Amino acid sequence: MSSWTSLPVSARPTLPPDHRSDTLPATPAPAAPAPTVLLLGHGARDPEGADEYRALAADVAARLGDGGAVTPCFLELAEPSILDALQAAYDAGVRDALAVPCFLFGAGHVKNGLPTAIQAARMGRPDLKIRYGAARRRHFCLMFRLIGGNCPAG
Repeated sequence: MSSWTSLPVSARPTLPPDHRSDTLPATPAPAAPAPTVLLLGHGARDPEGADEYRALAADVAARLGDGGAVTPCFLELAEPSILDALQAAYDAGVRDALAVPCFLFGAGHVKNGLPTAIQAARMGRPDLKIRYGAARRRHFCLMFRLIGGNCPAG
């Protein structure tokens, strides 16, 4: 039994001339969809406070253009909850989310409440990637500056 390399060159199998990858038409990889941005807010008993927060989210979305969806959601006192917002995004096919806390101070809600809500949203959804942004006053102010306003935190 001989190997194919011991065959004369003329008897070896040949590939068609277009077999090389540099001669095949280039197919661009589909662009990954932009992550959904979840603006995590505390919530307010006053409906006007929640409406202002939703308006802020709409302004951020307008500035981002087609750079992904922006969804305001709340830890408590207003709807949608963080879990409900993530569930709706997941049901719509989102598998990559960026969770941005919009709190002036990183107290108990930011250190405990938000991570707990995000972890609850991950349960049973191993294909859902949620990146949790750090709560920093400068990030909160950057959001205000992004929409052309002045930061109330200074």
